Amino acid sequence: MVNMQRFGWGTILFAAFMVCCTLFSVPFAAGTEIKAPAAPVRATLFGMHIHRAGGVTTWPAAPIAAWRLWDTYAVWPWLEPRKGGWQFGSLDKLVSLAEKHRVELLLPLAFSPEWASARPKEKSAYGMGMAAEPANIEDWRNYVATVGKRYKGRIRYYENWNEPNLRNFYSGNMETILALSRDTYRILKGIDPGNVIVSPSPSGGYKESAYSWLVEYFSKGGGDFADVIGYHFYVTPGRPERMADEIAKVKTIMARHGLQNKPLWNTESGWFIDNRQARVNPTPTGTKSRVLSEEEAAAYVARAYIMNWASGVERYYYYAWDNKEMGLVEPDGKTPKYPAQAYAETHKWLVGARMTRCVSDADETWICDLERDGGYRGWILWNPDRYRSHALPEEWQVKQGRDLKGQKRSLDGAASVEIGPVPILVENHTE
Repeated sequence: MVNMQRFGWGTILFAAFMVCCTLFSVPFAAGTEIKAPAAPVRATLFGMHIHRAGGVTTWPAAPIAAWRLWDTYAVWPWLEPRKGGWQFGSLDKLVSLAEKHRVELLLPLAFSPEWASARPKEKSAYGMGMAAEPANIEDWRNYVATVGKRYKGRIRYYENWNEPNLRNFYSGNMETILALSRDTYRILKGIDPGNVIVSPSPSGGYKESAYSWLVEYFSKGGGDFADVIGYHFYVTPGRPERMADEIAKVKTIMARHGLQNKPLWNTESGWFIDNRQARVNPTPTGTKSRVLSEEEAAAYVARAYIMNWASGVERYYYYAWDNKEMGLVEPDGKTPKYPAQAYAETHKWLVGARMTRCVSDADETWICDLERDGGYRGWILWNPDRYRSHALPEEWQVKQGRDLKGQKRSLDGAASVEIGPVPILVENHTE
C-alpha cells in the first residue's frame, strides 16, 4: 500500500475532488450514453507493447501504428549501465525496426542506473536502485539530452517515467518528479520543438493513489511540462466497460486543472490471457485472480479499444503483444491467438469511421454507431453478461454482419440478430 502521508495537501485536494465527483464513483448504469469524439478514428488509436521484437517475436501481421518501448530494455539503466559507457545497440535496432514498419515510437525515459541512483541499494520492480531518483540531476539531464540528440527526427514521442504512484517504480517525492519532468520537457523541446512529451502515467486499476497523485502533480504545475496526458487504465480483472468510468474520472481531474484540451493517452493496460503452449494459472486474489480464455480475451480486446475511443482516449497501447501471460500471441512470440485476430478486425471496423454514439440500453446491451462517407452506417453490438436476441430496427436497413474472426453473413431482411459478450458489427452495406 502506498504511504499517503507523502502526498500532503494534494491528498486533501483529492478528497475534495472525490466528494464533488461522486457521480463517477460507480460504473456507468444501463441507459448511459458516452459522447464519442467527432473526428474519424485514427490508426494511431491502435498502439501496442512488443517485448521481444527483433528476437524470438516475429513482427505482427496485425496493423500497429504506435509502439511503446516499455519492457524492451530501452531505458536509462540499460543504455548507460556505467557512467559514460553508453550502449545503444539494442535501441538502435528497435528504432530501425519501427522505421521499417512505419510505426511511431513512444520512448519512456525512466529509472536510475545503480551508479546514478540516490538510493542504489533500494529494491525496485526491476533492479537495485532503479526506482529512486538520480542523486545528481545533471546525470539525468545528460541522459535525456544524449538520447534526444541521438534519435532526433527518428523518435518524436517521449514519456517521463513509468507508474510514479507505485513505490516499486518510483520512490522519490513529488518535487523531484516535477523537476525531472520540467528538465525533460525543456531539453527535448530545445533539441526539437516537434518532440511530443507525455506526462508521467500513474497506474490506475481503481487505485485512489493514482487519482491523488494526478491531482497533486497537476496542482503543482506538472501539466505545463507535457503535450499529452498519460495514464494506465488498468481495470484488471474487471471488464473493459469499467474503463469508461476511470477515463471519466481522469478527464474530470484534467478539466479542473485547465488541461481538458490536451490529448489523453492510455499508455498501458491489458489482461491475463491463457495460452495453449503454457497455461497461465490464476492467483487467489488480485489482478491475476481471473485469467481469460481466448474467446473472452478477444471480446475484451475489442471492447477495450471501442470504449477507449468512445470515452475520448486518442491512443491505447495494449500490454502486450508477446507478454508470456498477457499476450495476444503464444509464448513462442510467433503463434497468434484469437485476441490477436480480434485486435486486427476491430482495427478494420473502426479506423476511418466516425463513432456518432455509444450507449448501453436497459438490458445492458451496448450499441456503438459508426458512419463513413458514401452513406455507410454500422452498429457494433454486444452484451457483456448474456446471450440474447437483439431486434434490428427497420430504419437501419441492415444487409450483413461481421464477427471478430472476419467472417461475414447476410442479414438482409433479418428482424433480429443473436449477440453476446463478443462484439459483432452489423452494416447497411455489403462487400
